[in-house]
Parts: sequence; C-alpha cells; structure tokens
Amino acid sequence: MNERQKKAIDYLKEHGKITRRDYMGAAGAAKTTAIRDLNELVNKGILVVKGPKTGRGRYYTFNLKVS
Repeated sequence: MNERQKKAIDYLKEHGKITRRDYMGAAGAAKTTAIRDLNELVNKGILVVKGPKTGRGRYYTFNLKVS
C-alpha cells in the first residue's frame, strides 16, 4: 500500500466513505492516479464501490466482508 492509499484509509476511518474527488484532495493525487489507486484497493478487497458504475454519486467504503 502506497502513502496516498494510506491517506485514503485514514480519511475513510474519519469520514466513513471517500469519493475520487475526496481522494484527490486528501492524497494530493491527479485524477488518473486517484482512479488507479482506488481501483487497486478495491481489487485487493480492502474497499468496495457503492453508487453508480461511473460518475457522480460513486463512492468507496471499507469492505466489511473481508474474511
């Protein structure tokens, strides 16, 4: 997990959810980097995606079904 992703985890602990825009602000990341980092956390099973498949309203939360 990189430093940007650790910042996202800290943000999630405090706020309960994170959007791509939130991630960009918290981690100081560009849009493409934010998308890549968040998708990596989803693929690792740490986060789950909520809301629409793309665009406004999409956000990420902790995966509570981790075994």
